Amino acid sequence: RGERKTPGRILQTVQAALVTAPDEPLIVLTHSMGGNIFYDLLTYYRPDIQVDAWVSVAGQVGLLEELKLFKASNPAVRFPEQVSASPNIGYWVNVYDPVDVLGFAAEPIFDGVEDMPFKTGSGWAAHALENYFGAPRFYEAIVPKLEVALRR
Repeated sequence: RGERKTPGRILQTVQAALVTAPDEPLIVLTHSMGGNIFYDLLTYYRPDIQVDAWVSVAGQVGLLEELKLFKASNPAVRFPEQVSASPNIGYWVNVYDPVDVLGFAAEPIFDGVEDMPFKTGSGWAAHALENYFGAPRFYEAIVPKLEVALRR
């Protein structure tokens, strides 16, 4: 992960993509560990980057925050108190399959996130990319949420 002034290579790559993005609404979609990297980036390394909408899919952000493993985690904030979502995230929807062993809810942990349970129909193996992104109904559920979020 590196430190704030010297982030690791993955963080550098993601950061470079974000700061060179076109000047239009910035929508970021992450999957699994990508959500953890992205959350660390926005809350610790680059809290100056504004994201209009974030869709985290099958991630562990809620779990890792409960475990206080993020650089910006505050050990004094414990459940049932919620962590305030980063002010540089305009809208955040967290998608997870309730039977996915690697996908977790975030709404009980963070104030300012909307959980969207999504049954992939894949049982405990729901975590696979194709189980979320290969289903047209995934996009049918996400697009209206993003349209509303971007009209704010």
